Amino acid sequence: KPKAPTLFLVLGVCALLHSGCHREEIPVADYVVTLPPLQMILEPLVAGRKTVACLLPPGVSPHTYALRPSSARLLDNADAVFYVDKTLDGWAVRAGRVPTYSLMTLVPESERLPNTMGHVHGGDQRGGEDESLGANPHFWSDPHLVATLVPALVQILVERDPEGKVDYEANADAFL
Repeated sequence: KPKAPTLFLVLGVCALLHSGCHREEIPVADYVVTLPPLQMILEPLVAGRKTVACLLPPGVSPHTYALRPSSARLLDNADAVFYVDKTLDGWAVRAGRVPTYSLMTLVPESERLPNTMGHVHGGDQRGGEDESLGANPHFWSDPHLVATLVPALVQILVERDPEGKVDYEANADAFL
């Protein structure tokens, strides 16, 4: 019969070993997007070639979102990050160490939705570096605007993965 101190030592070592085996896995995705609407645009375009992960679950505001360590690891392990605009979810640009792409910049300025509500998401409210400050960043609410950015988005995907050109173009045709 083992003595009590020996039994506690064995149990302690087992608990320590077990906790070491239960490490959180580092999430992995080829591309990371900040918001669910971006995932709904990008996923069909990369289908069959790449994976897409979304940082914010549906219903979570990008205004109050706090980056978690698992999200930061996801950003660091991605090939690229796609976000809306510095005024809405620009925190993603500062968080990761990989190339970032603003989808708002792919929408032609002449096509952007006007900011009729005077709603400002942040950034330089004097009109400094945030080019889209006067526009409504919710471009995904207009299917026409989404269609205008798809060719430029496909070009980015092809630049990142030239071997996938035929797939990305076929996926874009099907998406549109």
